[in-house]
Amino acid sequence: MKIITSFVHPPIPYRGSDWCAYLESKVEDGRSYGWGETEEDAKADLGSKIVDRVADRLFEMAEQHLIEPEVYEECQHDLFGLTYVPW
Repeated sequence: MKIITSFVHPPIPYRGSDWCAYLESKVEDGRSYGWGETEEDAKADLGSKIVDRVADRLFEMAEQHLIEPEVYEECQHDLFGLTYVPW
């Protein structure tokens, strides 16, 4: 899956949203975008949002007993070891 970045540079004094990153097959839900002052910051923000979404889905699956508690714990441990995925 390809990450697309764009230099947006909105006409506001805040520079924390100059760059936008999203997956090539993005979903128009607002959660599929990463924002940052630099291109790398935007990619890191996107990666963080993806990890959060996966964690939420794991929790839902555990709550619905679709996965065993041990599997949930192992996935949580592995998932939260990801702080930044180099694209």
